[in-house]
Order: sequence, then C-alpha cells, then structure tokens
Amino acid sequence: WMVVEPSLATLQLFRSDDDKLERVAMDALTFAKSNLAKNDTYLPVSKILIRGTIHHIPDDELEITFTALYDLLLRNGKEGTGTGKGGGKILIMTRPYVPTFPLFDAARQVWMDNSQPLEKYITIAKRVGFHVNDNNDDHDDVETVTNTTDDKATASNTSNSTPAVPVSVPVLRLPVKMPLSSLCHLIRQRLWSTFSHFTNDELEIGIEELKKKYKSKWVNGSSSTCEMDTMDTDTMNIEFNDEILLLVLSVP
Repeated sequence: WMVVEPSLATLQLFRSDDDKLERVAMDALTFAKSNLAKNDTYLPVSKILIRGTIHHIPDDELEITFTALYDLLLRNGKEGTGTGKGGGKILIMTRPYVPTFPLFDAARQVWMDNSQPLEKYITIAKRVGFHVNDNNDDHDDVETVTNTTDDKATASNTSNSTPAVPVSVPVLRLPVKMPLSSLCHLIRQRLWSTFSHFTNDELEIGIEELKKKYKSKWVNGSSSTCEMDTMDTDTMNIEFNDEILLLVLSVP
C-alpha cells in the first residue's frame, strides 16, 4: 500500500511502523510523473483511491493529472505487474457540487466556487481515454446526478466547455443526526477546507446564521408555543445527509 499526500503533517498521521505502507510526500500529478512511480522499490500501482481531494487539483492541472495517472496505470497493468496491458482503476470519492451539509450562505458559495460539476471530471476522464463507471450494476444505490441545478452551475459548465448532461453514478448516502452545538464546533475547527476562507469572526457570524435558521425551522414545524429566544441550541439536534459520489475510472 502507498499513501501519497502533499501535506507532511497529514502524512504523519499514517502509521510509520507498518512495513506494508509506503508514505510519499507528493501531490497526485508530481507522483504520477515522477521516477518514484516507476521505481521497483515501491509497489507497482494498479489501483488508485482519490478520496475527498479531487476538488483541490487546480483547474488548469486536471487534464494533465488525469493523463499522467492514465499513463501510470497503463504501464503497470491490471495486476501491477508492469506488463503494460492496462486494466488499472481509479476510484474517485468526491463531494456533490451542490452541498448537502448544513452551511451558512457564504460558506455554501465558497464550497461551490471551489468545486467542479461532476460532468467536468467525466468529460476530461473520457477525453484522456478512461472508461467511466462501467460497473454501475454492481451498486444498489445508483442515482442520476446532474450537478447543474442553478444558473451558476450552468454558467460554469458553459465557460469550461463541459456539457451539462445527466450522469448515472453510485451515491453513498449517510444520514447524520447530531447536536447543532457539535456542528458549530466542527465549523470553528475548520473541519472542511471551505471554512479556511473565513476569519474567526466571520465563522461566528455564519454560526449565528445557522442557529437562527434551525430555530426558525423548529418553531415553524412545531405546535409548541416556545419562543425562539428561549430555545437552547446546545441541545437542539439537526439532521442531514452526508453524500459521496463515486466515479470509477478504468483503463481499457
């Protein structure tokens, strides 16, 4: 097994005493094009998992990164034998373009500004030579996802010459129920990179926006005469879906 991660701090979280795990401090593009990817001292690469990071690849590097990874898999083959017979696969686990997390409005906008419509990844992958999600029948939860639900998304597709077409992909959906206070804590800790765009004061303003939003929902949906100002947001529970889209790219 091999972990490729550009952040040294994050890389240190993986066990160093596991002799079956190689840790490489690189980004995906540098790794795929480097001698390390070809070095016999490392396990030959035939399967790649890109988990929750594809949206961090700069827009102008997406196609060259996909091309480098395609060439890497093509060289190593399905079993990582270096036979060059193809058959390798990439599993991309990525977030929806339109967030399902409960975000305050400014954070929601930052999320979408720093994401790509799903169709763009698929269009580039196919142009490079990958087959995309050929095994949808193996999944019980397959939905048609079109990440072009508003004017901004449509404009993004147009500006990048990416067609806005429905795409069937497996979706992992995890129902989440948690105290609103816990969500506020995660926001303050900047759990998602989205929150790195805000100062501490801006996060507090966003948190107050979320509290007011959920108080309003509770009052409007309840028969209780409880006033909003007397409600305790620390004990209020919220519910939402954590959704992960699965793209399987295979070398024919």
